[in-house]
Amino acid sequence: MDFRELNFNRIATTIEDMSGVFVGLNRLLKFGLAANHLKSITKKAFMGLDRLRRLDLSSNNITSVQENSFGNMLELKELVIDTRSLLCDCKLKWFPAWLETTSFKADIVAVCAYPERLEGKFVTRVHPGNFTCGECSLLFARHS
Repeated sequence: MDFRELNFNRIATTIEDMSGVFVGLNRLLKFGLAANHLKSITKKAFMGLDRLRRLDLSSNNITSVQENSFGNMLELKELVIDTRSLLCDCKLKWFPAWLETTSFKADIVAVCAYPERLEGKFVTRVHPGNFTCGECSLLFARHS
């Protein structure tokens, strides 16, 4: 098995709340998780997908991506993300730096929604010093 699509399946809770869901799929090369209502990508979300080369997370309203979420996928060549809902706080500071080291920037639409001063800005265009934590993070967490 080298390709699996689980698009449009509303499996966000499974991916966000459980770790190791994909353990056993270590031969998978391409994976589609588009339109699954994903809001958060945890660092253990993709455990077991070590050989993955393409990951499609399009059409998900992603608000947070934990550091090292894609760290185990050393062969990842194509990442598709299109979200305009990111909480651009200190916990996301790693993400634009990581994106700059990859070759798949063209498939990434990652735009800040919060804090207001960063709303509408692409994460790769936000100065690292502007990824701060404070009241905005707490307010956003209560409303999401």
